[in-house]
Amino acid sequence: MTESDQMAAPVAAVASIAGTDVAVSGPDATTGVRAGAGAEVEQSFGFDELFVTTTDLNGHILLSNSVFDRMSGYRREELLGRGHDIVRHPDMPRSIFSIFWERLQRGDRAVAYVKNRARDGSFYWVMVVAGPVPGGYASVHMRPSTSSFITAQEIYPELLALEHEVENGDVRRREDAIRASSVRLGELLAQAGFPDYQAFMYTLLPAEVDAREQQLAGRSRAPGRPSSDQAGTLQYILDRCAGVEETLSSLASGLQPYGELGARLSSKSKFMADLSDGIRLFSLNAMLAASRLREGAAIGAVANILGRRSDEAGPVIASLSAELRQTEALMRQMNFRIAAGKLQVEMVEDFLAQIADEPDRLSQVGGQLAALGGALADSVGRLSNSQSVLDRHLDTFGEACVVLVRHLRVLQALVVNGRIEASHLSGADDVVQLFAEIGQRVEAATAEMRDFAEAMRRRPARQNAQEQAAQAEMSGLQAAISALADDSAA
Repeated sequence: MTESDQMAAPVAAVASIAGTDVAVSGPDATTGVRAGAGAEVEQSFGFDELFVTTTDLNGHILLSNSVFDRMSGYRREELLGRGHDIVRHPDMPRSIFSIFWERLQRGDRAVAYVKNRARDGSFYWVMVVAGPVPGGYASVHMRPSTSSFITAQEIYPELLALEHEVENGDVRRREDAIRASSVRLGELLAQAGFPDYQAFMYTLLPAEVDAREQQLAGRSRAPGRPSSDQAGTLQYILDRCAGVEETLSSLASGLQPYGELGARLSSKSKFMADLSDGIRLFSLNAMLAASRLREGAAIGAVANILGRRSDEAGPVIASLSAELRQTEALMRQMNFRIAAGKLQVEMVEDFLAQIADEPDRLSQVGGQLAALGGALADSVGRLSNSQSVLDRHLDTFGEACVVLVRHLRVLQALVVNGRIEASHLSGADDVVQLFAEIGQRVEAATAEMRDFAEAMRRRPARQNAQEQAAQAEMSGLQAAISALADDSAA
């Protein structure tokens, strides 16, 4: 039994989707057998080059683009029907593929940094985004460039060493090795501030896509020249792709102010929680101090009311914090889906380029193109639904801000009254100082929450017309792709 057989479906299929490619240009990027010619040599490729592949449910390659073919060093006919693990590099921890496959099996997208090995022994790094399509999976691979990529390169050797240590040459312990490596990966992610791998993915993908767009700023990504036979249909599809891309970019821009607002409030969430606890403690201290003062009953009464109102504000603060966490999570999910959607559009455009450059491939590409079009339509639909949910959360968040402002204003008034009462009593300087300090904190919190409430009130209205236009673009795109696929099957 070979190593691939022993790894069974999860790693085989994951390696097929996660273990793919990148592109290199120049005379060394030849096809065919290049045994040993590039061992330990890293291949390079451009930010404008994407690897695109589709596989069946078992990870066998159904379609690949020229970039993948060139980087892998195999001829296209040698790749078709082979498992994607044909380019798997032994430096890759198995735990990464295991997590990757588990997500795909659930019907979710998966993202990972992957080191691949070409036919000649050379290697190249890619960031892989894969997801289900009818009958299998589709993946796109791009050149990574963010600090997260550097981190992955640093921790992968540790994960791999742990797997080798646990397995110790006994393939029967492979699952134990993968499990131990996955646990260690979770620990490393937690140290970096990520509660789980999904949270890491949600940060990683948008950052890599943004970095790539900055690298390509001002450079066109012409997908190819339509051939004379399908020129009209291909150009129509390309125009619809451009419309979808524009909508995705607009959505990303629209989310940015709320992301910045959420980051601001996140930095204040602990302050707000501490404020509630601080007021409660202050009220106790003020009541104790008042009990030692002659004629301190009024101060004690104010402090008592202050404590009760602080207790009433506590649940509002807790609710606000919970709403903030949900809103932030939804925004991260939307940013992830937008970034993935942009790459999906490019995948469709790449397939169109194949048809334009090699018209005879239409019969081979048509069905896969239709699957990609359906997956893209599903992504756009999910984004629209997410936008609706986000709007509801933002409304709830804004209402919670307003309610909290009301509580804080009452607390402000009580603090002022308490300070005035204390200032009239001899020997109450420490109480006056207590009221002054807590008053400054309440005032600062009130100003902050008022700003947040106003920002929510003044946020731009949801662009329903824009969403409808995007849906129309997507419907037109999907219909045209389906027609093209039907023509290829005729």
